[in-house]
Amino acid sequence: MNHDAHTLREFDAALTSLNTHLLQMAYKAQNALDLAVSGLLQQDEDSANQAIADDEELDELEMAMDREGLHLLAFFSPVASDLRLVLASIRLSAIYERMGDESVTIAKRANKLNKRPRL
Repeated sequence: MNHDAHTLREFDAALTSLNTHLLQMAYKAQNALDLAVSGLLQQDEDSANQAIADDEELDELEMAMDREGLHLLAFFSPVASDLRLVLASIRLSAIYERMGDESVTIAKRANKLNKRPRL
């Protein structure tokens, strides 16, 4: 996150926390997709099951992002670039959570396909 320092340290700390959680979500969404694809293409049931199990963490992070974003909006009333940053972070968290859900769908389908005989 590249922004100028604010006079309120709490605001900077909240923005940093929001950014940290967003980066965690991006990493977890990418990891879930990698595991699901590995489960499908390499017929690795453990990877597929791990992708399914890890989805709960993404769901919790999205809820935390929503809470943090709403807290920032309510208590600090950001404007201009800070407002865009907060709103974009909230929207991106929903997208990352959706990526996690799609990874679960791929992993579940992979587990079903892996039970069938190989072609």
